[in-house]
Amino acid sequence: MAIKLNSGEGGTDGVVASTANTGGLSGDVFNQVTSGMTFSAARAFKGSLGYQGAKSATQYCAWNVTDTIAIQRSYVTPEVIADGQTLMRMSLATSTNSLLLLNSGRVQLFKGVGLGTAPVGTEMVVGTVYRVELGTDVTNNLSRGAFYLGDSTTPIWDSGWITPAAAIAALSMAQYGNAGSTAGGNFDAAGLKTGVDAVWAPWPAVNMPPTLSLAVGNPNPGPSAAAGLTITTTDPEGGAVTVLTTVMRYRPDADPASVAVTNSTATNPTWTTHSAASLDIATVTATDNSSGVTTATAEVYVSLTNGTPVTALRKNAENKVGTWTEVGSATTDGGALIKPSTNDSNYLESGMLTGTEQWIEIRATPIGALASGQMNPIRLGTDGGVGTVTAHVQLMEGAVSRQSFTQLIPANPGNYTFVLDPATVSAITNSRNLRWRIGGTAT
Repeated sequence: MAIKLNSGEGGTDGVVASTANTGGLSGDVFNQVTSGMTFSAARAFKGSLGYQGAKSATQYCAWNVTDTIAIQRSYVTPEVIADGQTLMRMSLATSTNSLLLLNSGRVQLFKGVGLGTAPVGTEMVVGTVYRVELGTDVTNNLSRGAFYLGDSTTPIWDSGWITPAAAIAALSMAQYGNAGSTAGGNFDAAGLKTGVDAVWAPWPAVNMPPTLSLAVGNPNPGPSAAAGLTITTTDPEGGAVTVLTTVMRYRPDADPASVAVTNSTATNPTWTTHSAASLDIATVTATDNSSGVTTATAEVYVSLTNGTPVTALRKNAENKVGTWTEVGSATTDGGALIKPSTNDSNYLESGMLTGTEQWIEIRATPIGALASGQMNPIRLGTDGGVGTVTAHVQLMEGAVSRQSFTQLIPANPGNYTFVLDPATVSAITNSRNLRWRIGGTAT
């Protein structure tokens, strides 16, 4: 018997689901995902995330099936009570085997015609979480459906195995989340058992990844000082969790390097900061005994002295749009931007510019506070042949644009200085989290 499980826990709330992002921490990746299915915290019936479809069309996530026996499971909640909503479905070579919700709130096993219907008094209720199960047996020409209240082992209704009048054709796709135009389909904790030995029996639990939170002792402890974290992690299933802390250091004068960590496998890791301005990023990985993984990061700074010119860190871009290439001997995006060069041999190069802006964001070296509103000169140029080129330069504080500039640039590289408004300088609340966003368009 083969078993597939998908919890949705590897997604991000509100992000569109696809065959590219429904695997990983979520479990077995779906073979098909129709347009409109999204990860949803509101549909998290067994963890922190589930799946939600729109109301405009039938939408689903699905696994391909080639066996002769399949048993499906998922957790659902009715959004409205309306006739013909599909709670779960097995697509066949011809027709389907489905669990439907009727306008009475009762559940029906349907294969061409209704094979069995839950009796009066067993209606589903809007907003209540149910576990639905569906069996399809080509070998013995049998169909079965049932639904339960949450994790209960006692069914509210179970049709038992029923022989339909029309033979069940070859299995094709196990679909989850179908609903229709009256309600968006939703589900969580999808399961599929296949093979001649697949049985209608309790399901293995869907593993939930560990919870993880980090507290930084002092985010700005100063040069050559002790830095550390307090890690809190738990396994929702009550099992053991192991942790591992690694630290990468980013400087304006050297390439990235890993840092020795004391107690790296404990919940109180420590390390020593650099003797000069730098950014340390600690990554903590928590792993449970079922291989569930959660990762979190924290930052510790050694700031430049107030009034010191701020330069870029030798760190790869955290955000960018378009294709950017490091030209020369630099090994990071930030290094290519600032590495000394007497003949313009080290630089960042965009792809061919068009009317759609390409941009790249480079992290600045942390500083306690800006002393003036003058940004360091930025050297800009083009390789010609693309018409009029306009550079766009922004000072970012995290994801917030503090001020932006535009500059027409010729083919020959030149230095450009951008002066910030006094209001911009005073509005900055965390000068350890500044970035240069540099981009351009061509007409």
